[in-house]
Amino acid sequence: MADIKRSPLLRYGIAILLVALATVITWFLQAEHTRTPFAFYFIAVVAATIYAGRGPGLVAVALSAIVSSYFILPPRFSFLIGSEGLIQLGVFLFVALVISSLMERARGAERKTRLGEASLRTTLQSIGDAVISTDAEGRVIFMNPVAQALTGWPLDEAVGRRLPEVFHIVNEHSRQPVESPTEKVLRDGMVVGLANHTLLLARDGREIPIDDSGAPIRDEEGRITGVVLVFHDITERRRGEEAALKLAAIVESAEDAIFGKTLEGVINSWNKGAQRLYGYTAEEAIGRNVSMLVPEERMDELASIMERLRGGESIEHFETIRRTKEGQLVHVALTISVIKNVAGGIIGASTIARNITERRQAEEALRESEERFAKAFASSPLALTITSLKTGRLMEVNETFTQLSGYARDEAVGRSTVELGLWARPSDREAELGLIAETGKVHNTEYRFLMRDGRKLVGMLSAERIVIGGEPCALTVIQDITEQKRAEEERERLFHLERQARREAEEANRLKDEFLATLSHELRTPLTAMLGWTRMLRTRMLDEKTSRHALATIERNVRSQTQLIEDLLDVSRIITGKLRLDTRPVELASVIEAAIDSIQPAAEAKEILLERAIDPTAGPVLGDPARMQQVVWNLLSNAVKFTPKGGRVQVALERSDSYAAISVTDTGAGISHDFLPYVFDRFRQADSSSTRSHGGLGLGLAIVRHLVELHGGAVEAASQGAQRGACFTVKLPLMAVNIRRDGAGEGKGDGIATGEGAVLDCPPLLKGLRILVVDDEEDAQQLLATILRQCEAVVETASSAQQAIEAARASHPDLLISDIGMPDEDGYDLLERVRKDPDPEVKEVPAVALTGYASEEDRARSFAAGFQIHLTKPIDPQALIAAISQLVKKDSPQRAAEKFLS
Repeated sequence: MADIKRSPLLRYGIAILLVALATVITWFLQAEHTRTPFAFYFIAVVAATIYAGRGPGLVAVALSAIVSSYFILPPRFSFLIGSEGLIQLGVFLFVALVISSLMERARGAERKTRLGEASLRTTLQSIGDAVISTDAEGRVIFMNPVAQALTGWPLDEAVGRRLPEVFHIVNEHSRQPVESPTEKVLRDGMVVGLANHTLLLARDGREIPIDDSGAPIRDEEGRITGVVLVFHDITERRRGEEAALKLAAIVESAEDAIFGKTLEGVINSWNKGAQRLYGYTAEEAIGRNVSMLVPEERMDELASIMERLRGGESIEHFETIRRTKEGQLVHVALTISVIKNVAGGIIGASTIARNITERRQAEEALRESEERFAKAFASSPLALTITSLKTGRLMEVNETFTQLSGYARDEAVGRSTVELGLWARPSDREAELGLIAETGKVHNTEYRFLMRDGRKLVGMLSAERIVIGGEPCALTVIQDITEQKRAEEERERLFHLERQARREAEEANRLKDEFLATLSHELRTPLTAMLGWTRMLRTRMLDEKTSRHALATIERNVRSQTQLIEDLLDVSRIITGKLRLDTRPVELASVIEAAIDSIQPAAEAKEILLERAIDPTAGPVLGDPARMQQVVWNLLSNAVKFTPKGGRVQVALERSDSYAAISVTDTGAGISHDFLPYVFDRFRQADSSSTRSHGGLGLGLAIVRHLVELHGGAVEAASQGAQRGACFTVKLPLMAVNIRRDGAGEGKGDGIATGEGAVLDCPPLLKGLRILVVDDEEDAQQLLATILRQCEAVVETASSAQQAIEAARASHPDLLISDIGMPDEDGYDLLERVRKDPDPEVKEVPAVALTGYASEEDRARSFAAGFQIHLTKPIDPQALIAAISQLVKKDSPQRAAEKFLS
């Protein structure tokens, strides 16, 4: 309808359309035969007036009169109508105008009503209070947005519900329901106010304190047609009241003195703290001037303060002196704030005074303490530092610290101890600072330090977090316990050595007992058979076959005893260092074949299959052929002994890098994982009990190990466990080149006789080669020099590492040959100094280790230290020449290129 009223064209068009519609209907109903030809025109006028307004309604009246006169009233299609038609037309016009006027008045009244209702609704929607109205039965008919928000009920859900259901209120303290205000209003017909301490329980569970009233709604006759309830949330007001009460309580209970005064200095409030500080009660102080608290000599100060307050300036943390009721002077810290009224004008001031007399005394005591601390800090026999925990830098150090560290105070302060390089492990410093930050202290913790002069120091460090000038710091105490630590470590080392020696002695004693028992058994067992058969032979009562068996048995047991004695003698020689090797080039294939031949009968007796996997090109080794055969025989003998009847033993020889590897593998009893690490120990047997199934002293494998190591090799054992067989592998270093005997170098003219028809094969590469020989034994030194000079090498000798370094720097040798075991500095120390020498020609010189240390570990250590070749004493001259030749051939192209480029 609003669009129709705003569009004049549409409004008047509706009026014309309605009149046309009324004409058509009347025409078809043959209105000329009825007594009411204007019935539908009345309807058109009323409709036009209602929907289009007064103007279109009047147009509808006029248009209806014209159209009906021409088309409806007789005669039709003519404006000449009869008297009856005139009367009907006049009645129509009168009635239509009356109806239009009445309709317009009704519309005006309705419009005013709607405007009033809209205005009221807008007012209720926009006010800050919550409004709920009900009908005469107490059912909700209206709620403004504030009421909806507080109750949690949307209007469309609340309408029609009884007020207590939507407006649920209880007593704040008792939690009992409060009588609905609608019931009071409907019952008493008067305005009622809600009781104090009323809580509104919102639909969503909120509890809201509310205040205000309800009033009846009356009609024109004074009858109550409903109730309007107006209320508001007083939460903020409550908070303000509570805050004011709390503030008053805080002021009253504060330890500080708090009082107010006018701009003239008259005191108008006084709390208990002021009474405690100054001695005046509130009755004695209020109304008097604040000057009663100020000493005479500070009256000018008071005047200045009051002047500043009148200018609107507050005063914070002003320290001064005031006088109590008893006349005592106290140190106070004042904070004075101006008090303003609602208009912003200054009406007074509030003073907070704190007694700082004790603090002043404490500060004085602290100053004296700091002076004492500074003196103690400077003169302490312990190293003391103060470090900032924020920056990690030193703030102060004492003289002991400077003497210990080697850094002067000016060098240390402002730098961290990590920057000074004092921590052996800088991460320890981070851990220390982290511990101080976390726990506040570090107690008696050992750290390693490095002094400026390179000394290593063990320090017992304690630290505690302190505050200096508001900055967190660490006070650190360091006690040098290096000597104490060394003494403790030495005591600990001696204790461990003593305990280890005791364990070893106990173990040795146990092994000795087991060995003696085994030795007794192994010696007595063959003696029993020998003695018994000897006595039987002496009786001459045995037949020929039995006699032969007896002699064979005696012979076999004699050999067994001989082998036991030989093993014991070998072990004795090994222990005393008297075992000597007759070294010469040895073809291992022939040695292995000889050992197999000697063990073959025993293997055939047990139906054990002996397999060979021998590489004839494995190369020669430098060694004692008899001892090599003894090694292989011992391994084969063990394999046959511990392999059951019908088993299999395999002997293999192959080349592995610079080693020849001999392996003996069997399918016998195997070795337990627990015993495997001790299989090569002397007097050790996996089964040493009286019920063991195999004889022997447990010396064979120990002899194997020592013999192999004397040849510069290594032996190892492997087994998958008991009854799963075992494998023993011997590795021996191959000779660098083959040694040529008489005639091999015939016609070349560079061989040098070595006795018994052998000659030294001197490669041309050795001619003019500068060689530095280092050995503390003069005989060995001269021997090596003689051998090398016969090959026309230029030889220089040295007896110590220091002499060798000086000679190397002076002559720049092409090759270094050094003994390992030397006093003061050994061969490893010498080579380390050589490899670190700034002179590249000294630093990169090839090196040969010539030593009596022949174990696999010794070889590995030599190579790790930087020696290219490891040779063991006593050395075969030809083997030495061959090794040097091989090394020089390999190194010479590289060194020539380096010299060319340099």
